[in-house]
Amino acid sequence: MSKRRGSKYRSGPTTNWLKTKSFTESEFELFGVEREQGKPAFARMAVPGTRKYVGSAFVSVNREMRERLWKRVQEHAGPRTCQSGQRRSGSSRG
Repeated sequence: MSKRRGSKYRSGPTTNWLKTKSFTESEFELFGVEREQGKPAFARMAVPGTRKYVGSAFVSVNREMRERLWKRVQEHAGPRTCQSGQRRSGSSRG
């Protein structure tokens, strides 16, 4: 929530208090991918050079970019692993 300096709260629509969304852009390394039939793929991300897990994100790019990504993932694929505490809830793949 963002509010205009000096404004007091009033119920109802107003331009003095606005719902806002905050975000930050950062660069991370892709160190894994979770794919399940019929569900969006998740990219598992890490701090560059450390493989320290920082979270996951939907892979939401156009078809051409997605195909290029999957090709690179397959070229660099290692054994499938599951590290405790790093799977999103409800995931059944390891």
